[in-house]
Amino acid sequence: MTDTDRAPGGGAVAALTRWTLILHAALLAAQPFLAGAMLDAMSPSPQTMHRMVAMTVVAVAIVQVLLTLAAWKGRAGWPRDAFNLSLLLLGLELVQFTLGHLSLGMALHIPLGIASLAAGVYLAVRFARHPIPVEG
Repeated sequence: MTDTDRAPGGGAVAALTRWTLILHAALLAAQPFLAGAMLDAMSPSPQTMHRMVAMTVVAVAIVQVLLTLAAWKGRAGWPRDAFNLSLLLLGLELVQFTLGHLSLGMALHIPLGIASLAAGVYLAVRFARHPIPVEG
C-alpha cells in the first residue's frame, strides 16, 4: 500500500463512496417497478413515487460524483474510471429526468432508463468491491 492509502480519512471516504454506489443502484432498480405500477393506473401514488425516487436518484448521483472525485483524488486512491463513469451516469440521468418530468420523448425515456440501470449496477458491482484502505 502507498502512503496515500494509509492516510487518515481514506477509508471513510471509500466506505461512504461504496454505500453511495449501492444506494444509487438500488434506487435505479426500484424505478422500473414503480413505472410498471403506473401502467395499471389504479392510483396516482406510483407516479408520485416514481417522480420522488427520480429526484432522489439525481441527488444521489450528484453526491456520488463528488464522492468518487474525492476517492480518486483524495486519500482513498480509487480509479479515475469510478469518477468518469459516475459523471457520465449523472448526465444520462439528468436527460432522462428532464424527458420524464416534461412527459417528452417516452420512446427515449424508457431506453435511457434501462441504460441508467445497467450503468448504475455496473458501477456498484465493479467499484463497491474496491478495497477500503487501511487506516494507519
